[in-house]
Amino acid sequence: MAIEFAEFLMWSEFEVKAPFRAEFGYRNASSRAYYALFHAARDRLREMRVPVNRVSNGGSHEAVIQTIEQMGSEGRELAVNMRRLKKFRHFCDYDISEKLSPPRAHKQILEARLLIEMLERLELAPA
Repeated sequence: MAIEFAEFLMWSEFEVKAPFRAEFGYRNASSRAYYALFHAARDRLREMRVPVNRVSNGGSHEAVIQTIEQMGSEGRELAVNMRRLKKFRHFCDYDISEKLSPPRAHKQILEARLLIEMLERLELAPA
């Protein structure tokens, strides 16, 4: 059974609203929100028939981000913010000895939603 990027985001938003949420839940929800953003970006590029550039200095996530970065000023803004959320996802998944506050998790999940909305409006930059 396949899933869609929106399911990651809906789950994240639901997860952080649950009462008595432990820090693990905030970390997991924040991480999933980033993946919602990544999959939304990849889907949008496919929808626009934009090939994802291969990159020598990163994997599939950086390739998607660099491709979006080349799509005009809106693409550059999206790329900066996608990298920031990716970095936060790394914090959530790997820096477990550092505390994550619930407000910070909420903010990142909201930002993922806003960036997905920006992606939906992204157009090809004029050549």
